[in-house]
Amino acid sequence: MSHVDDVQTRALVLQTFPLKEQDKRFVLFSWTHGKIFGRAKGIRKLTSKLSTSLEFFTESELYLKPTRFSSEYWILQAKLISSYPELKCNLKLISSLQLIAEILMQVLPENDASIQTYQLVLKAVETLKTWGTYYQEIISSFLMHFLKQSGYSLELQYCVVCQGKNKHNQYFLDPMYGGLVGTTCEVTIKSKIVFSLQISEYLKSMQKMNIHQVHILKINLKLRYQILRVLLTYLELTIEKKLKMTEYFLNICQLP
Repeated sequence: MSHVDDVQTRALVLQTFPLKEQDKRFVLFSWTHGKIFGRAKGIRKLTSKLSTSLEFFTESELYLKPTRFSSEYWILQAKLISSYPELKCNLKLISSLQLIAEILMQVLPENDASIQTYQLVLKAVETLKTWGTYYQEIISSFLMHFLKQSGYSLELQYCVVCQGKNKHNQYFLDPMYGGLVGTTCEVTIKSKIVFSLQISEYLKSMQKMNIHQVHILKINLKLRYQILRVLLTYLELTIEKKLKMTEYFLNICQLP
């Protein structure tokens, strides 16, 4: 990617860091350039016009100037599109945003535009606004679609080892094989995820559904939690990184 001209793009703020006495550094997920980093001078001043447009998980139209670093920009102007206040006053919903933000930061490469993923994130956020009670199903659906877009699609129709030739009474998920592995297939598995056939059926349904439809599945509370744990574990094993938000978010899910 060339860093000659200034850039105008929509972007979501994934994380902020204080920098010097009055500045901030940002991790941004942009429409045109994917994951990038931004710096804003004087944003911590009370008189700053940028601060409200660059809070956590706000979407804004940004005007950027390249720095000498390949994926970092000075933020010159910011015009707020949405700050999603209705999600940030609810512990479970803001935790959902924090989890999405960490997943994007850990998985997405720098300077690699993914409009499809950007649209998926916006769909997830809009669905959380409308069907927030079903936040666990929404996050699980987001994970299913995000894994597919990132090249880690789960094969849930048959055992990926025997291609469905053998009959199995039980399956487990394995990131190395990319989906279901039957227990009777003799393979060496370092990181298998045991789960029920009922969870498998729900995952199949989620693969076929748009994210805004998952509330119609009517999954009971226990299974919602189990599905979410399975998918988060699968993601962590796939990317070989531990997400800081995983256990915290799963604990939030168990609150009344």
